[in-house]
Amino acid sequence: MNKYLRVMIFCILCSAVFLAGQELEFAEPAADELGMTAHPLNPDEGVMILLRKVTFNDSRADAYKEEYLRIKIFNEKGMNRATIEIPYFEQLPVIALKARTISKEGKITVVPKEKINDINIIKKKKFRMKAKSFTFPNVEPGCIVEYIYQVQRYPQALVELEVQDTIFTKKADFTIKSNKFLPMGVMSFNMTLAVQHTQEGNNVKVAVQDIPGFVQEAFSPPDEESKMRIVFFYTGKRYSSSDEFWKDYGKTIQNFSEEFMKKNKKLKEAITPLLQKATTPEEKIKALYEYVQGYKNLTYSSATGPKEIKTVDDLVKCKCGKEHELNMLFAAALRLAGLDSYVALSANRMNAKFNKDFANPDQLSDVIAAIKDGSGYRYFSPGTWGSSMKALSWYLYNMPVLVLTAEPIFSTMPTFDPATSISTEEDQLIIKEDGIRQIKKKITLSDVASADWRLTFMDAEDDQIKPEYDKILKAIEPGIIIDSFSVQNREDFKQPIIIETEYHYSEALPLDKLALPIPSTYSFEDRMFTTPTRKHPLCHEINGRKIYRIEVTAPS
Repeated sequence: MNKYLRVMIFCILCSAVFLAGQELEFAEPAADELGMTAHPLNPDEGVMILLRKVTFNDSRADAYKEEYLRIKIFNEKGMNRATIEIPYFEQLPVIALKARTISKEGKITVVPKEKINDINIIKKKKFRMKAKSFTFPNVEPGCIVEYIYQVQRYPQALVELEVQDTIFTKKADFTIKSNKFLPMGVMSFNMTLAVQHTQEGNNVKVAVQDIPGFVQEAFSPPDEESKMRIVFFYTGKRYSSSDEFWKDYGKTIQNFSEEFMKKNKKLKEAITPLLQKATTPEEKIKALYEYVQGYKNLTYSSATGPKEIKTVDDLVKCKCGKEHELNMLFAAALRLAGLDSYVALSANRMNAKFNKDFANPDQLSDVIAAIKDGSGYRYFSPGTWGSSMKALSWYLYNMPVLVLTAEPIFSTMPTFDPATSISTEEDQLIIKEDGIRQIKKKITLSDVASADWRLTFMDAEDDQIKPEYDKILKAIEPGIIIDSFSVQNREDFKQPIIIETEYHYSEALPLDKLALPIPSTYSFEDRMFTTPTRKHPLCHEINGRKIYRIEVTAPS
């Protein structure tokens, strides 16, 4: 669950009355800012941030964030900063906004209110993410563009100081006016610069200068995990150590999960016939896993369940539930089957690196089920749509997990096993006498590869796999014509997915131009974080086996 999704959920569940923000005011630019003609450290750069001031005001009921950016454009390379988008959630709108252009001679042109547009970024039934969009007028090399805005926020949310932008920042000032009734902790990430940190009462000020632009790389971890940033967080109460925090948090969630699983009469009635046919622990796990995956998964669907779900028996009544609820249902069923099972909280590679010293429960975003197995644990997530019992989703492998035993303990998810991700492709290439090439392709995906395909191509509205894999083939090779396309076992999670496609090329190819540089077997890397220049704990290589078999039929 990424940070935007967490905020969206928080927005939906909460409501508040907000008052108007304070009047927005610009500061006049200095003469040397107007007179700058080139980046002082890198003359080839087209733009830089002269000043960034951010204030988080949690000291009042109508909490808000105010941000002020002053940007210097040196040449045509920097003109892309002339258009601005300020994203916000519909429940937490932008309440004030001003923007203007200052020419190198000092002439000011204000962005009219009617030129500031609202656009939809994400539009769903239950939430919307929008953006204020506008373009500065009269932008030319040598000018300054600046804008200031206020956006509503909830007063107990994280205060994330995103110190680093994608371009050089000369000076950044951050102010946090905190809630005086709640203690606050602080963590810094990837900071390589000197930070001036002062505090007066409940007001904290942070100043940083000469911040290099962040270099984005392909196949790298989420930007927020590599950028310089400082996070202030409310802890609810004071803790002497991070270990004390996690122990207390684990017990809180453990009490909640035990209460959720306690009322289980209907669950016991439902699974008793299944358990009568299962004699070994493995057979019981398999039967209960398939039982839970037969429920309507509300996390991946627009369908709605009961207004209130308090116990596992409520899930049994509606035969539906969200991902985390179904995993707790599985843990409860395993316990009724006589297995030593628990609810567990796992970090997710898609979100962020886990830092135990960072006392923020959002780091453990995934709820899964754990079974005591000798000196360790086995982990399952039947609530992840399309997942196989044999393998977890790739983004959970080798991540920290908090098992909610009577005394919650930290453990580590298993390391990815390449044997659980195998795809086999059988190709038949038929070359006709007129030079037209016809392809018959059969792809078999098992376990992790199968679950990954389902999650990628499913339709979240109705739990159906999108039968549009052929469009990807056309995108890769525009010159092909699809003759037939089918997917077998789309919804049978016990079986591998089989994709069969038959197509031909619209243009003939002379035989002397035909080349088939296809190896029989090779390892592949899929959906992992790797980067050639940055080492990072989230970087994780996923190796599997992809087997090609090819048969060629050509005219004599």
